[in-house]
Amino acid sequence: MFKLLGAVLAVYVCHALPGCRVLGWLTAVPPLSWFAELAYRLFLPLRPALQRGVQHLTREAQVRE
Repeated sequence: MFKLLGAVLAVYVCHALPGCRVLGWLTAVPPLSWFAELAYRLFLPLRPALQRGVQHLTREAQVRE
C-alpha cells in the first residue's frame, strides 16, 4: 500500500481528474515538483485559518437566508 502525502498526493489527484491532467503532468517534472512541495509546505500553516474563515462565512450566509 502506498502512502501519498503533500504535493505528491495533489499530483496524483490531478492525474486522475480530466480537467487537471496537464497540471499533474507539469508538476510531476522535478524542478516543478520541488516548487509544488515547497508551496504545499508553506500553505500548511495557513490552512487552519483559511478553514475557520470559510466556516465563518458559511455560517453568516446561512443565517442571512
